[in-house]
Parts: sequence; structure tokens; C-alpha cells
Amino acid sequence: MPLALVLHGTGGRLGNRLMLQAHLMSFCLEHSGWRLLNMNFVPYAHLFEESRYHPWMIYPPGSRPAGPIVRMITPPGIVLADLRKRLPDKWAYLLSIHGTRLTYRLLGRRARLLEWGDGQRVDLGSAEFVEWAHRFTWIVPGGFLFRDWPGLEKHQEAIRRFLRPATRYAGPAEALVADLRQRYRVVVGVLVRRTDYAWWIDGRFHFDLAQYREWLVQMVRIFGPDAGLLIAADDPEAASIIEGLPAHLSTGAAGTAGHYMESVAALSLCDAIASPPSTFAAMAAFLGGVPILPLQDRGQELRRSDLLLRHLFDAVRHPEFGRAVS
Repeated sequence: MPLALVLHGTGGRLGNRLMLQAHLMSFCLEHSGWRLLNMNFVPYAHLFEESRYHPWMIYPPGSRPAGPIVRMITPPGIVLADLRKRLPDKWAYLLSIHGTRLTYRLLGRRARLLEWGDGQRVDLGSAEFVEWAHRFTWIVPGGFLFRDWPGLEKHQEAIRRFLRPATRYAGPAEALVADLRQRYRVVVGVLVRRTDYAWWIDGRFHFDLAQYREWLVQMVRIFGPDAGLLIAADDPEAASIIEGLPAHLSTGAAGTAGHYMESVAALSLCDAIASPPSTFAAMAAFLGGVPILPLQDRGQELRRSDLLLRHLFDAVRHPEFGRAVS
């Protein structure tokens, strides 16, 4: 069985790595016989239900739990992945890229390495890529922008099933949203993202809490008085903006006792997700198949007609959201 072995993909956090995983899975679904082994996903694999049996996010999964070799290499793999996060960015990048090249050489003539500079996209669905890949037993993709948007849209249901959050995180999210649905006709998820957005694109989408508060007020108006708001936030100060509104913090919001994966699961269960451009929100919307309401400009007046009804697949074409969802 030919294998796509991913060692060096992205140093980004959950949303970016999940995006890469989903597109590579679509390649395997579109071209039967291929299997994906994504070691770049190791730091996050424990967040997903399937990873109890396939800790390297192997896809398609086997019918039995991972074999002894995979179980043996998992602990050191997790240690190495954690080490990469502790290194300065330059050294972490060099560790990843040289580790990828070394593995490629060890695999011998059966394998081929595919690398490119930052920002160069590779279309997994192109005839050129498919013809190239089928020449080899192993391919070792090195980089982040492997994409196949038509394939991902075609196979989205199968990919969603595989990428469902682990029960330990989905359970609290389901309980919270079920409680909100007893009280509200519509539940709108809202991502308040501030920490790393202070510097991303020179702070283009780094909105202050007063702006988020104004948007929450607008959402109550446009979604109706029987709408509830579920707030996922990376800033513990976000708790201060919900007073007097039908708004509730996710169990995974910063400053709570829960895990951020609970926020992913909770957002995916909402009727819509309002968010600045973010792969975290976009992948939550993909997992739940729910529309996205872009928050893109200071002073923006929200409208229901702004909803991206096809979630991730509209987001990639959006002039602002597409800057995060590439």
C-alpha cells in the first residue's frame, strides 16, 4: 500500500494542522490504496477520538488497534514533538526539515521527498501531482500548503466522522450546548481571539473587548431575543463583556477549568459561528457543518446576509477570512 508520510508540515497550532490533515485525508479518499501517516499531528492527536487506536492519525484506519511498532514509537514521537515546541522557531524549523530529509534518505529508492518554499501551494488534486505520486511507494511531503478543496468538499462527511473530538472533550461541550438549547431557540458561537492576533498581519484582526461587546449586542438584535451566545475566548478578560447579555462562556474558554478542545466541540454544535479570520473557528465550523459570520473590521455592522453558509468552503474565497483559511 503506498504511503504519504508527513514529518514536517506546519509549526502552526491546532487549526492549521487540522486543515492540513483534512486535505491529505481527502487525497487518500479520492485515490484508493493510499494511506496517510501524519507525524506532524502528534502534539494534537490525543484530542481526537480515533487517535485512541491510531495515534499518528493514520488514515484510512485499520480494523484493529495500532500494532506494536506504532505503539513503541508513539512515546518518543510525542517527546520529540514537545521538544520542537520548546525550541526557538529557527531551530524547531531546522529540526523538522532535516528530520524529514533524513527519513526520506533512509527509506531509499521507494520514496520521494516533496519540498518547497514557504507560501507555495501544491494542488493534491492536480493531474501532475497525482501522476507524480503514483510513481512511488512512499511520498514524504514537506510543508504546509497541500490543498485539494474540491476533494475535501466531496469527502467532507467521511472526514468529519474521523476527526470527531475525543469524548472527554465532546462530553462537556454537548452538555453545555444541550442546556443552552433548553433556554434559547438559536445558539450562536463567538470566538474572541486576541493573544496571538496582536501581531498576526500587524494586528489587522486584533479587536479590543469593547468591539467584541458591541458585536455581541448586534448579534442579539439580528438573531433575535430568543438567541443565546456561546463565547469561546483565548483571553480570560473576555468574561467581562458578557454581563447583561444572553451570553455564556464555553467550558474551554481561557480562565475556565476546561480544555480549549471543549471550545472547538462546542462551537461545532452551534447554529452559526461568529469569528475574526481564524482556522480554529473555520475548522470548528467544518466539523459541525455550520455557517460562519466574519468579524473583519472595527466598527463593522453585522448582517445575517454576511453569513458564509458553506462554512469552510465559502471562507477560503472570502477576501478577509481567506487570509487565514488558505
